[in-house]
Amino acid sequence: MNGKFSKLKDIHSRFTWLELLLLTGWIFLMCIYISPGSFRHTVGFMLRNPLLILLNVLPIAVLLLVIYFACMNSFAAGAAANLVFGLLSYANLLKIDGRDDPLVPADILLLREALQASGDYRLDLHPAVIAVIVLSTAVFIALAIVLGRTRKRPAVPRIVGIVLSIAVFAGAFFGLYRGRELYASFPVSSEYNVTSIFNELGLNYCFLYNFNLYTVDKPDGYSEKTVESYISEQKTEEPEGVKPQIIMIMCEAFNDVTDADAFTYSEKDDPMRGFHEVASSPNSISGHIVVPNFGAGTANTEFDVLTGMQTNLISATSNSAMRSFHHSVPSMATLLGDQGYSSLYFHPGNSWFYNRDSALSACLLRILRINPKWKQPS
Repeated sequence: MNGKFSKLKDIHSRFTWLELLLLTGWIFLMCIYISPGSFRHTVGFMLRNPLLILLNVLPIAVLLLVIYFACMNSFAAGAAANLVFGLLSYANLLKIDGRDDPLVPADILLLREALQASGDYRLDLHPAVIAVIVLSTAVFIALAIVLGRTRKRPAVPRIVGIVLSIAVFAGAFFGLYRGRELYASFPVSSEYNVTSIFNELGLNYCFLYNFNLYTVDKPDGYSEKTVESYISEQKTEEPEGVKPQIIMIMCEAFNDVTDADAFTYSEKDDPMRGFHEVASSPNSISGHIVVPNFGAGTANTEFDVLTGMQTNLISATSNSAMRSFHHSVPSMATLLGDQGYSSLYFHPGNSWFYNRDSALSACLLRILRINPKWKQPS
C-alpha cells in the first residue's frame, strides 16, 4: 500500500505542470458553465475566436502559478484559484439575475451595499452552481493534503517564477486588456447588450477590460471644501401654495423641421404650430441645447439633463455616464424631493440598455415601467 502511495506521489511530482494545465482548463470551463449564457454557444464562439480563450485563461493561469510557486503544491493552488474564479463567476451570475447587468470591478467596492440590496430581490441561488464550486474546491484541498508538496525547489527560482508570472500579467493588463480596438473587433451577437457581450467574450476578459473603463476623474483644482461651501450657500425654499405638476418629456426622435430652410409653408400650415405656441408662451422657457451624443447614447443626454453634469467631462475613458456612477448623485429629482415632490420615471426601452434601471435609481427616480408590451392599435 505504501509502495503504491509513494508511486502516486512520485507521479504527482513528475507531472506537476500537466496538473496545472488540467486545473487551468477545469477552472476555465467552470467559469463558462456558471455564466448565465449557453455553455455550448460560448464555447463555440471562443473556438471561432481563439484569442478569447487566451484572454480568459491567462488570469487563471497566472494566479495558479503565483500560488504554486509560493507553496509548491499544485492542488493547493488549484483550490485557491478555483474558489476565487468560482465566486467571481457566481457573483456575476447573481447580479445578472437580479439586475440584468454583469459584474464589473467597481462592484467589488460595493459589496456591503450589494448585500443590503439583496433583500429587495427574489434570487435563484443556483444550488447546483454552489455545489460545483464547493465540491471541486474540496476535492482539490483533499488532494493537496494527501499528495502534499512536490519536490522542494530553491527559493530564488520560485521568486523568479512569481515575479515573471506577475510581469506577464501586468504586461497583458496594460496592453491586451485595455485595447478598445481588440474588444470591439469580436463579432458579438448584440453590441449594445453588455450582458450578452460578457457571456460571449467571457467574464474574465470583460472584467479586466472594464477595470479602468468607467472611471470618474477628479477635475483639475477640485476642492471638496469649496464644493461644500457652494452647496451650503444654496438655500432651498419650499414654494407657497399648490405645487405644480412637473412633466419632462425627452424625445430623441423630435426634430424641429422649421429650423431648416429646405421647407416652405405658410404660418397656417406650420407643421410645428402647436410646439411653437407652447414655446412662445410666457409660461415656458425654450431654446436649443447641446447634447453629448447624436444618433446614439441618448441615455447620456438623460443623465446630463437630470444632473447638470456633462458626460464628456466625467473621465477620459468613460463614454457612458450611466455606468460611471454607482452611488446616489444630486439631480432634479433630489432637488424637487427636498420640496416635497415625488418622482416617477418611464421609458419604453429595455432595462439593461445603458444600465438605465440601476443608474437612474441612483438619481432617486422611481422606475414605473420599462419595456412594456405595447398593444398595436386595431
